[in-house]
Amino acid sequence: MAKQIINVGTSANDGTGDTLRASQVKANANFTELYDVNSAYLKYVCNLNQSGTGAPTVTVLENTLGNIVWTRTGVGAYLGTLSGAFPVTSKVWFSKPNSQGTTMKHNVCLNYSTANTITLNVFFNDNATAIDDTQLATFEIRVYP
Repeated sequence: MAKQIINVGTSANDGTGDTLRASQVKANANFTELYDVNSAYLKYVCNLNQSGTGAPTVTVLENTLGNIVWTRTGVGAYLGTLSGAFPVTSKVWFSKPNSQGTTMKHNVCLNYSTANTITLNVFFNDNATAIDDTQLATFEIRVYP
């Protein structure tokens, strides 16, 4: 929708502008469009923790995408599954994962895999050695229409 301009007339109370009701209908439509922009994408924001060979535990902070099921597929390798949630790679955006509150230095990488899955890999700070024991890996996934 294009921005709707309220006609205020040529001078105060001359009767040439929009009625009070018509002007408020336009104002509401403009505000609705502005607020709808904030939901122009679906998002998933979480903290992920994992230790040993167990499946990761996730604390979801914000979620309009759906419940991603996380599984450990190998050392430092995790698969996030949600049917049809990631339609094409050009429509999926990942934030740079941030690991906080840990003494271990590690790097976390998120990658598009298929329309149903994404991968998360954790490496020691050399970016080559896969490791487990991820602590507070915080990241955001956005999917655009």
